[in-house]
Amino acid sequence: MHHIENSVKNLLNKEFFCKNNYRIVVKMKYTQGCSLCLIDNLYVEIYNKNIKKFHISKGEDFMWFWVFMLIMNLMLSGMMILFGWMFLHKPPKKINDLFGYRTARSSKSQAAWDFAHHYIGGLWFRIGIVLLPLSVIIMLPVLGKGEDMVGLVGGILCFVQVIVMILSIYPTERALKQQFGE
Repeated sequence: MHHIENSVKNLLNKEFFCKNNYRIVVKMKYTQGCSLCLIDNLYVEIYNKNIKKFHISKGEDFMWFWVFMLIMNLMLSGMMILFGWMFLHKPPKKINDLFGYRTARSSKSQAAWDFAHHYIGGLWFRIGIVLLPLSVIIMLPVLGKGEDMVGLVGGILCFVQVIVMILSIYPTERALKQQFGE
């Protein structure tokens, strides 16, 4: 195992020259005593004489993962904006079991149903408008960072957005209780 680690250390940041003026650079982040970790941290840069760095094999994966996590987080806030607008302007007409803000309190009467949709629609719309640019701002510092960091920040952001969406039920239920009683 020690022989493998020494061999891998010798490859760190080495350049190889190939035909047609291509230069290949192998880069790795080395973790002492963890030669298996190197597989995840290996990437290759290929340079051409006329074009500077036109292909990064592992680095592109980091960028795509960042874009994926950004899209997932924007989808959550975008869904809050979309459903907020829908519930404000085109709520479900009748109480149903398939679509809408369906709680015991909101389903007691048509007036409660309409009130609940209008209330949570406005809440979700405003929250989504705030979370959309905030998601981009939070994800920008991890642009170009490793998959672990992007996944951690993106996952925490996603979790917080879901919690905010769930917590919006409480003020809606409180408003329903104040408006229509028990």
